[in-house]
Amino acid sequence: MSAASPQGNASPSNPPPAQPGLEHRASSGVVRLALILGVVALVLGGAGLGIALTHAGATGAKGADATNLWAIVNATGVLLAGKGASSSLTESLGLGLYQVGFDQNVSACIYTGTGYIGTYIPLTLVVGPRSGVPDAVFVQVSDDTGAARNAQFDLAVFC
Repeated sequence: MSAASPQGNASPSNPPPAQPGLEHRASSGVVRLALILGVVALVLGGAGLGIALTHAGATGAKGADATNLWAIVNATGVLLAGKGASSSLTESLGLGLYQVGFDQNVSACIYTGTGYIGTYIPLTLVVGPRSGVPDAVFVQVSDDTGAARNAQFDLAVFC
């Protein structure tokens, strides 16, 4: 005699008997999913779920601008425009090398720049504090091949 299989005579027309508690596990999974979605909705403020949570706090005082120092420098090192920028400290230092001066110490600030030639040929700018000149930023410009290029650029300083 062969031992009976745990599923008996199960077939597509005669499915095995349901396991006790399976319905409970399936419904608790649905409940867990609903709870998780509810928490996500609260964390995201209802964004993307069609839920509008409208609890606005009091309006605070206007803060300072994110940056108040910036410069636009042409390919020859001349300051074209800027805020807080100093034309007397701004100059070309050689092929693709520039010093951009400001009216305050910027040695501990963060810098970012964008360079372009005519129709926005890709350029890379390396920016950093100017050694020995705390009121200036050093800028190195190169093209997509890595060759130094004289080019107009924009510089923003965040202090």
